[in-house]
This record gives sequence, structure tokens and C-alpha cells, in this order.
Amino acid sequence: MSIPLIEKQEDDELAAVTQEAKSMKNKYTLILGLLFFVEILPLPFTAFISIYTVRKRPDWFPYAVKSLYKDIPPAEKDTKSRVVDPKVTQRKCTYTLASMMLIDLGPVPLTIPVGLYIVRRRPKWFRRVAENLYADKVAVSGNAAAKRVRLYDD
Repeated sequence: MSIPLIEKQEDDELAAVTQEAKSMKNKYTLILGLLFFVEILPLPFTAFISIYTVRKRPDWFPYAVKSLYKDIPPAEKDTKSRVVDPKVTQRKCTYTLASMMLIDLGPVPLTIPVGLYIVRRRPKWFRRVAENLYADKVAVSGNAAAKRVRLYDD
């Protein structure tokens, strides 16, 4: 008799996590939609924000990615610890975003559609890139001991 109760509780928890992830997806889509109108200006504002995020690695970004991917379990190979150099990832991302910025200067906006693709489709490669970018940063929550920033729960 307790098995159906456990299954119902697990289903309720999964539904709550899925609803929260959908809510974050919708919020990020709205933000990117508003930024799309800002892109009408001659400067690619979104590309500047993206390069800032890659170069300065603000503390809010891994948590935004984690909330976006909350209902998607990591692949088995993603949970294994691997040695990565965040500076290499940072350099590759900077080159990619600078190239996208050059294309954005032309008549074709590129950064916003790519951002919308990432928010709506949530590809696994983006979570890996974000994790590699923050591989050497530590997260401190309250008075807890420092630990490496993880984009999924172990």
C-alpha cells in the first residue's frame, strides 16, 4: 500500500521540478525577446553581455544554468569528474562570441536566435560548456565549506 504513495510523491516532486524549469525557460525567453528589440540598435548589445559573462564569470550564471536544466538529468559521462582548463574554454567562447558579434554587426542578428535556441531546446553541450567555464571557481552557500561549482546535483 505504501508503494503507490511513494510513487505519487515522486511524481509530484518531478512535476514540481518540471514546472519550475518551464517557468525559468519562459522567463529567459521573455528576457531574450526583449533583448531582441534592443538588437535593433547598431551595436550588438547581447554579444557584449555574453562576452562579459564569459570573461568575468559572474556568480549568478552557473545558478541560472542550473535552474534552466533542473529537470534534465545529467548524462553518465557528465557526472564523472574530469580535468579541464577553464582558460581554454574561456578563450574558445570569447572567439566564438566575437565572431558572432561581427556577424551581428551586419543585417543578420545571430546572438539572440542562438540564445533562444539554448533556452528553448536546452542542449547538453551548453551545460558542459558552462561547467567547464566555471571548473576552477568555488561556490560558497552561507557558512558551508567551499566546493566546486556544479551544475547538477551529485
